[in-house]
Amino acid sequence: HNPQPSITALLPASIRAGGPTFTLQVSGNHFVPGAKVLWNGQEMPTTFASDSQLSAQIDSGLIQSGQVANLSVLNPDPSEGASNDALFAVQPNYQRLLPLILH
Repeated sequence: HNPQPSITALLPASIRAGGPTFTLQVSGNHFVPGAKVLWNGQEMPTTFASDSQLSAQIDSGLIQSGQVANLSVLNPDPSEGASNDALFAVQPNYQRLLPLILH
């Protein structure tokens, strides 16, 4: 059985809404090759670096508005389940709203 992973840190810790696709660095424990980063339960393209480091490509379409996303890591089967949830803040981009407000 693959161990249950855990997340200890996300880098960046948050991002501004409306930005481009970005790489999210996920630090933790018990990652194995084939582990996937889940964004609100949806698998992201994930690169395994080590048992404590993954990187995931987060598509710009997922960060168009302010939200708090749930991130988790799932090791391939047979697995003991997904990691703890880590919260990732997509900060509202008020500068994008100003032209709408001023009209």
